[in-house]
Amino acid sequence: MKLRCLLVDDEPLAHKVLENYIGQVGSLVVAGNCYTALEAFEFLNRQPVDILFLDINMPGMTGTTFLKTFEVKPAVIMTTAYRDYAVDGFEHDVTDFLLKPFALERFLKAVQKVQKQQVTSVQSNLNASDAPVAVYLKAGNEVIRLLQDELLYVEGLKEYLKLHRISGTMVYKGSFRQIEEAFPPRTFLRIHKSFLVSVKHLANIRGNEVKVGEKWLPVGRSYKMQVQQFLETFLLK
Repeated sequence: MKLRCLLVDDEPLAHKVLENYIGQVGSLVVAGNCYTALEAFEFLNRQPVDILFLDINMPGMTGTTFLKTFEVKPAVIMTTAYRDYAVDGFEHDVTDFLLKPFALERFLKAVQKVQKQQVTSVQSNLNASDAPVAVYLKAGNEVIRLLQDELLYVEGLKEYLKLHRISGTMVYKGSFRQIEEAFPPRTFLRIHKSFLVSVKHLANIRGNEVKVGEKWLPVGRSYKMQVQQFLETFLLK
């Protein structure tokens, strides 16, 4: 499977270097290019990535400050021309630190660290796969236990979310991101600005629609590529 990479740097030349290196590695693909931390924040709200190549010294918000906004973050490889920033990066549990200018060999070592981490993570998830994943959500005056396997899809209703479960529906005041971060990575897929679906319950795909359980849901134009990449990476191989 290909690891999706998001490049975050205010220097266009830095993007070209990383794009060149990534293009030489068959297991990597560029998912997007952002030039500020705010652009990256908005991108990650729309779609997940596997590796975040993050510059430290950027205008507006530094890379290390940006990392503080995450509850759950992808593997992070920090890049900078300033050696003194390395300590700050590792304090935020980054996978590796690349000092500009860096050679292809050094880049590959950083990517290998990410791949080793992912193998370890998959093994841990397999060992814990027998235990049902559940979260507790407050709905009005009640606190409801929500099982991952029971949730079919989530529908956005302005300030609220409608959770469609096998046992029925419930309304929850929260965000799509909160639901995604509450469960293990890659268990839910954003297909539309108003819909987040369970990968386990994804039954069929037809044109610009997906079937979840017995319900057909639309795939938004801006999410179509994300859905296709997800299928190619996780379902078709």
